[in-house]
Amino acid sequence: MKKKLFFFAFLCLLLITGCTSSNKIDKIKRSGKIKIFTNANFPPFEYIKGEKIVGVDIEISKKIAEEIGVEEKIIDADFDGVISAIASGKADIGIAAITINEKRKEEIDFSVPYFKSTQFLILPEESNTKTIEELTNKRVAVAIGYSGQIALEEENKNGALKENPSKITHINSISEGILELKNKKVDAFIIDEQPAKKIILENPEFKAIKLIYKDGNDISEEYGIAIPKNNPELLNIVNEVIKKMIEKNEINKLVIEYS
Repeated sequence: MKKKLFFFAFLCLLLITGCTSSNKIDKIKRSGKIKIFTNANFPPFEYIKGEKIVGVDIEISKKIAEEIGVEEKIIDADFDGVISAIASGKADIGIAAITINEKRKEEIDFSVPYFKSTQFLILPEESNTKTIEELTNKRVAVAIGYSGQIALEEENKNGALKENPSKITHINSISEGILELKNKKVDAFIIDEQPAKKIILENPEFKAIKLIYKDGNDISEEYGIAIPKNNPELLNIVNEVIKKMIEKNEINKLVIEYS
């Protein structure tokens, strides 16, 4: 009898889980909107222009909404807030140039990669720093939750800077990192390639170089769209949209357009 009850309970659990997963798209369609969380502080992927949030990721999100047949509702949040909103189910998808990594996969699912990037150093024009190893004892700004923070903290703890770590300054935004550099409170600022290029266009007193080790290797990463776990139908739709855009070279064109 106990075995039969256990089997029945297990079957019910499977049914409930399956329904929760498959009904995500139905729920979005019933509401007429897809809730998309982003962090509008990362040009050219998402940033505020006038009163609107624009950028590469916003254009991708529009395509996803169109594919489902609903409107997109864009919600601006702290970068860490984007991940937590997906993990908690508060958001339908998260798109904010989110680097795919194993730790995040414990909380959320990722789409196929849609863009490859590397980490860059923003430095005063007169700086002689060229490699990760040369960040020893340097004051370095990193944005909280961004890949630069993860990479530098790992280098300090277990990597090239283990013996003589850099001095990390945690910041909340790109603009804050620029200000720290301008006020000479830090010696360098780590950020992804595309925003780095935009920073030096607007701040000629700085230069941007690829963050590399002395052997020439860099720190590369891939961006993916975050999806709440166990939502295969939504994930499939997002993946199909990305694949079609990549095939037509639309994402690279958007990067150029918004840079």
